[in-house]
Amino acid sequence: MNFEDMLNSQEFLDAYNKKYPKIFRNIDFPRFTWDQCFAILDEDIKQSNPHGQKYLINGWRSYNAVRIPEIKNIIDILSKNFKKFANPDGTIADPAMIYGSWATNEGSSGPIHQDPENVIFIQVGGRSRWTVYNPDDSICLSEELDENDMIYCPGSTKHVVSSLTPRYSLSMGFGEKIN
Repeated sequence: MNFEDMLNSQEFLDAYNKKYPKIFRNIDFPRFTWDQCFAILDEDIKQSNPHGQKYLINGWRSYNAVRIPEIKNIIDILSKNFKKFANPDGTIADPAMIYGSWATNEGSSGPIHQDPENVIFIQVGGRSRWTVYNPDDSICLSEELDENDMIYCPGSTKHVVSSLTPRYSLSMGFGEKIN
């Protein structure tokens, strides 16, 4: 299923409306490469831009990922269906971040956290494990994501992402559905 059809599928809309996390397998989306990710990270480092930054022990993240044309296409599709997320201070959140990890040893996962916005996370290369928690901190879902897999995680839902192999991923935050 392609990304736009998935966003409009009853399965996705049910998960979104009921605010429960959902995995989607083998999603067809505009592909981008490690080289494109490294190019914007390199650009950020050369310009001392805070967008490209070390993240945890063995990885990095880059904000403003729409500099990659394929990611801009993905965000354009998302923006036809959903509003951008506004932070509590009224600023608009960055709609797309790239996460990369080169190692799978201890320390290649982030802390348990919750994003205020709804999140769609696409596993572009490599593999990761997503663990999502219920409000009582029991595990709601724990699944491996392979290349082309995607997870929807409702805003304010606790979760943690661990690298299982060197990987790169696209994380997109978004707001409410456009009617």
